[in-house]
Amino acid sequence: MTRVWVGLALLLSACGSAEDLRLESKIEQTARIELRAPTQSGNCDTALAVRFCEGDYETLGVVDIPPRGVRTLGLREEDLGECAQVLWLRVLALDEVGPIQDPGTVFQVPTDVDLEYGSGALHTAAFPQGIIRLDEVGPADRNQALPPSACL
Repeated sequence: MTRVWVGLALLLSACGSAEDLRLESKIEQTARIELRAPTQSGNCDTALAVRFCEGDYETLGVVDIPPRGVRTLGLREEDLGECAQVLWLRVLALDEVGPIQDPGTVFQVPTDVDLEYGSGALHTAAFPQGIIRLDEVGPADRNQALPPSACL
C-alpha cells in the first residue's frame, strides 16, 4: 500500500474555505478533540460509513475548542481526491475531565458540525458535566457516519 501523508490545517478564525469542516461549540466547557484522517484514497461509490476501516486512519493531532468557540478544520491533500476528504473526530476531554474512550464519529468534508449537549443518533459522549454530541448541522446527516469498524 502506498502511504499518502495528509496534513492538517487549523484555521483559528471563523473564516475558511468551502472545503473545510466548521466546528462550533455550543457548550460551556473547553473540549479536547482528536482528529484522524484516512491515509489512502477512498471510493466515492462506497457509503461513508464503510468507505474506510479503523486501520485506514492516522491521528493528525488534538485541538482544543473553547466554550462557545468556532474552529475551522481542513485537510490539505496531495492526491487523495475528494472521496478521502474525511475526518474522524473523537472527544477526549471536557475541561479537566478525561481522557475518555469515545469511539467518535466520521464526517465527510466540507460540512458544518455542532458540539452540543444531548445524545445523538451517530455520536454521544458522557461526562460528569453532561452528555454531549458532535452533530452535523441540519436534519439529514448526509455527511456524518458512525465510527469506522475494525479492518478485516
